[in-house]
Amino acid sequence: MQNVFTELDGYEYRLACSHDGSSLMETFLLSATPFQLAVFFDRLTGKYETMAGHRYASHVLETIFEAAGKSLTAGNNGLKDSVVEEQGLLPLDALVQRAYEELKPSVISAIHDSYGSHVWRSLLKLFNCLPEIFDKCTADLASSLLEMDEGEGQGFRDLATNQQTAPFLQQLLQVLVKHPDPSHFHSILTKMLHGFDLEATQSEVPSKAKAFWKRLMEDDIGSHTAQAIIDLLNASQIQSLYSNLIRGQTVGFLEHPRANYPLQHLVSACSNVGQFSIILEEVAPFLPELISRRRFG
Repeated sequence: MQNVFTELDGYEYRLACSHDGSSLMETFLLSATPFQLAVFFDRLTGKYETMAGHRYASHVLETIFEAAGKSLTAGNNGLKDSVVEEQGLLPLDALVQRAYEELKPSVISAIHDSYGSHVWRSLLKLFNCLPEIFDKCTADLASSLLEMDEGEGQGFRDLATNQQTAPFLQQLLQVLVKHPDPSHFHSILTKMLHGFDLEATQSEVPSKAKAFWKRLMEDDIGSHTAQAIIDLLNASQIQSLYSNLIRGQTVGFLEHPRANYPLQHLVSACSNVGQFSIILEEVAPFLPELISRRRFG
């Protein structure tokens, strides 16, 4: 295998951008030692952003992150061989962080791209496996998204309903909920809900927050984001979500072909009999009709 990587030295980017070469690269990288992986990773410095949007190279980049994650999870940072130090190579976690820094300037356009969004999702998957190592990266990424415009079409909230960006957003929230600073997760949700904070005691809920959550529940893609959010909330947040954004619309959501799925997740997320009873109280008068439905409800 080392002979193979020696032969490839200097041709990494060229091969990654070719149809057949990229497939071979993926096979080799999944079998590479941490040292071989670090060398390969290092050779692509300065090209990560271009690779992320490339039809073939993007898959190689995904595989690099996957292989790096496996190595780091196993406790091997690629620096056990003295040759690594002699060549001036960075450890794998530092190489991943450098890749992140290169990719970050184009993150908004990349996550809207069919190839780039998969690269970012593979990077987030790596972050999710090792949150304590990459917590600065995930906090920085959350801050970048919070700076997005709130307008329609390509705005912040459209991330939740866009075919390419929604899976990325869902995965980011899964990483942020593990972050030592919970404010990043809460800030994303609060901005999404037009300033409504699920953890704050508020006398009035913004109408825009209710309208957005309804749109999310009933959207073909957004309903999956709603499910992901519900699965990450704690007991008090579940209570707040239901009381402020769902109550009074439960039956309508149950009858909806898409909204009924996140509502099922809400029922599963109830942490005690009291929470379940509140939902059941609203649904009970309609149960005979609902259970007679062949599918929805």
